[in-house]
Amino acid sequence: MTSIVVVADDRHIEKALRKLVVLLQAAGAAIADGLVIRCIAGNLSIEAPMVPSGTMLIRMPEHCLVPVKAFKLALINDEIVISSAQRGLNETTVAITEAMFDVYNLSRKMAQHCSKSPWSLIASHLDLLSYVTPPYRDDFPFSARDLRSGDKAKVMLASFLHSRVFTHQPNEQTRPRSVLVPVTDFLNHHWTGAPYSHDRYRAVVMRRSAPVPGKGDECFASYGLHDAFDTWISYGFVDEDVPFARSLPTTVDLPRTGTLRLGFMTAETDEPAISARDLRTYVPPILSRKEKCLNVGTVWIPGTQAPRALRRALQLLIGELGAPRNRHRDLVIAAEEQIIDANLTYYAELKSLLKRLAVENEVHRAIRAGFVRLCDQQIARLRDYIGYAEY
Repeated sequence: MTSIVVVADDRHIEKALRKLVVLLQAAGAAIADGLVIRCIAGNLSIEAPMVPSGTMLIRMPEHCLVPVKAFKLALINDEIVISSAQRGLNETTVAITEAMFDVYNLSRKMAQHCSKSPWSLIASHLDLLSYVTPPYRDDFPFSARDLRSGDKAKVMLASFLHSRVFTHQPNEQTRPRSVLVPVTDFLNHHWTGAPYSHDRYRAVVMRRSAPVPGKGDECFASYGLHDAFDTWISYGFVDEDVPFARSLPTTVDLPRTGTLRLGFMTAETDEPAISARDLRTYVPPILSRKEKCLNVGTVWIPGTQAPRALRRALQLLIGELGAPRNRHRDLVIAAEEQIIDANLTYYAELKSLLKRLAVENEVHRAIRAGFVRLCDQQIARLRDYIGYAEY
């Protein structure tokens, strides 16, 4: 077995982490020699001072993954309790699951989540639902109806688990399922971090990310291509480093040309996974078309790393509407203005609503401050884009 270093400021957490590592290694998990699992003040992270970038960091075979829906879970006094498990589960899987939740409970992860997640504020101030609603996706674990019902425990547990699950599909014949990936789960997100992948045996593999300036030996995962709004809503932190923004769903009307409905997803439609590097040439998928109307997937407002990506994508979409080439430039500028204006309006109105809320709870005041900061940063990114985008 490889040598794993555990550093924790609480002996109970240290013991739980060591137990988890022993269970995983006995079950065939591969963890790079010298990897450091750190837990300070309840904050988990991974370091790998001796592992070169791009090499294997963690490999979790399928039976080491935690199938979330196979367990009936409850939230009691900020602790996650397993009330029952699906029949026929591998004993090793059950033991690893229990060890994972021990780590969460000892490090007070649920309490942290409730004190930082925007859903805690939204659940108490339903006026925000007019601006922030759970996405209409089969994999999202709660709905606006759950929020309006007042079942805060369900919302907070579901949002916590959603922030940590990975969609695993063993093969093409099986349905994707939501799993927790032990140890890999402790990697923090960075937009330049290493992506999750599978090997030919369908084990989940994480490679050592490239060093992030100012972060020492810490390793990072990419949870997906997320802007600051995504990371705030899904994970409860404002990503101040990410240089691009995801446009909100917007309808662009182009006189004598047609309509672009941008960012409108259907429950049955999955968009291709892309990386930050792909933004340079990324064109959102056309989901459907009817006469002079295109329903289009996610549109990205790029940073300085790809300043013309949005205009390039709009030009191609306008071409799909059959606009004459000599009108493309003017139509691109008109579409771009509508997209930027819609996004600026959204964040300005959301910020105004947040500042008007009568928030007396100290925890919720801190969450609101994070929400307002997010709005300010998104507005700044949008205004910066206006300044450097050149046709």
